[in-house]
Amino acid sequence: MSSLGSESVSIGVSAFHHYHEFQFAMITLMVYDHAITLGEEYDLFWRGPLSLSKVLYLLIRYLTLAFSALLSGSSMNKASLLFLRCFQ
Repeated sequence: MSSLGSESVSIGVSAFHHYHEFQFAMITLMVYDHAITLGEEYDLFWRGPLSLSKVLYLLIRYLTLAFSALLSGSSMNKASLLFLRCFQ
């Protein structure tokens, strides 16, 4: 493999690694935000009757976290396979 080829592989591996570090950090911050605000959320929001605003809040706040975690896991596997195929 030429010097230029090995350099591009090295850059690709580094970028791939940083991308997954960023995904992990993003999900960690989302979980942390949910954890520190859960008590206030319960006191201020969930004690009243169910309404459209509560359903929308549930969709935005909790499904976003779930989808982010699921997509992160699935994109890691697909991206890993794609990355390895590109540099074979």
